Amino acid sequence: MAKHLVEGRTFPIFFYGQAYMLGVQAWIATPFVAIGGATVAMLRLPLLIVNVIVAIWLMARLVARGVGAGMAFLATLPFLAPGVLASKLLMEALGASVEPFLYVLLLWSLRRRPLVFGVLFAFAYLHREFVLFVLPALAMAWLVGAERRRPAAVHILQATAGFAAVWLVVAIVTSRINTLGPTGGDVSTGSLFAQTQMIGMRLAWDEHAYWARLTALVQKTLPDLFALRPMPATLLGLNSTVIVGSSVSRIAFLAALAVAALGIVRAHWQTRLPSESFYLYLAVIGIQTMLAYALNGGIDPNGPGVARYALFVLLLPIAFAGAFVELRPPRALAVTMAAAMVVWAGLNVSDNIRLVREYLTTPPPNHHRVLTDYLVSHRIRYGRADYWDAYIVDFLSRERVILAPTAVMRISAYDARVSRNAASAVDVMHEPCVTGAHVAKWCIDDPLHR
Repeated sequence: MAKHLVEGRTFPIFFYGQAYMLGVQAWIATPFVAIGGATVAMLRLPLLIVNVIVAIWLMARLVARGVGAGMAFLATLPFLAPGVLASKLLMEALGASVEPFLYVLLLWSLRRRPLVFGVLFAFAYLHREFVLFVLPALAMAWLVGAERRRPAAVHILQATAGFAAVWLVVAIVTSRINTLGPTGGDVSTGSLFAQTQMIGMRLAWDEHAYWARLTALVQKTLPDLFALRPMPATLLGLNSTVIVGSSVSRIAFLAALAVAALGIVRAHWQTRLPSESFYLYLAVIGIQTMLAYALNGGIDPNGPGVARYALFVLLLPIAFAGAFVELRPPRALAVTMAAAMVVWAGLNVSDNIRLVREYLTTPPPNHHRVLTDYLVSHRIRYGRADYWDAYIVDFLSRERVILAPTAVMRISAYDARVSRNAASAVDVMHEPCVTGAHVAKWCIDDPLHR
């Protein structure tokens, strides 16, 4: 999408092939792709920058409220030094990964400017629906904080006006732009109600299934997200032989949260809670994420968890740690919590270092790169492949090879070009297969035997 934007071939409003999830990652990657080309590094560099902004923002807020730099750094460790899986998700180019965290911070900062808040909220919601959790969290913060004296009705009307203005503009633009990428193939426009319809289709209430999904989240998905149990990195979606996470991490992490909770309860008894409810806001978003995850009827509680749907749960330890240090806890509690948090974060850093070392010394084979290099070197221009292979090869080859997916079309121009060149198009099939040349994990059936 960013490459096409640089070339002036189209302006992707939404993720190709759908009318939801704004193409923000493509937009912010565009200047980097223009300078450094359509590479993985240029795709991920803006995501790294957003991660850094979020981390600095969280630390700077504590420092501005009188917390020492060291304790502010400590309280931000759940975001600065997460486990390998969380690190992967925060750098993932899949429509939205770290950007919603920035929206959460921006929307909190704009809560007293309702018109601007409504504008940003509409934009953020159209980018990623999980931003909806901001509204109940702000309501909770408003109910328990000093801001409940403000004229809520007027603010809600102004925010609604801002939201409606953005919605109307995006709806008009969306109705005029092809959701299936550059011209040259089928044309399809979208409706903004697709986002709401998608949420409705995912929600499914069944008491037994709900508790089964919630139990699986707590017992499997969250321990992997926070690196609280040993797990082969390959099972977390990483191309690696490293084992990450440990039982020591689990003990240290839970101990840090327990001490932070104790300090917060102690301060509550002494009526020393801050008037601003920022960390309550973060905690409510994290809790809603857990509760909503279990409502997703598309998640099989007996299968692998979908950790990207639970990524906002990272806000829970940040909320506990931040509120704890802001309350200036007794030295004994502070030292205990700091020690436990440093142990957990240190083990996470160690896992990430071992992962990097593996890639530097004995990198595992990148099968998609092998497949791409083979197709390019054999001057194979067109073909068809599985959805999860086709567009990766198209990107890695910088469109020197065009593979159209056998299902779930997102770029209609690719399908049209492959159809026009059907006589020379190859079929790329996953093993086991009996025909064609074997390349990495695939067989390539080439009618021209190149």
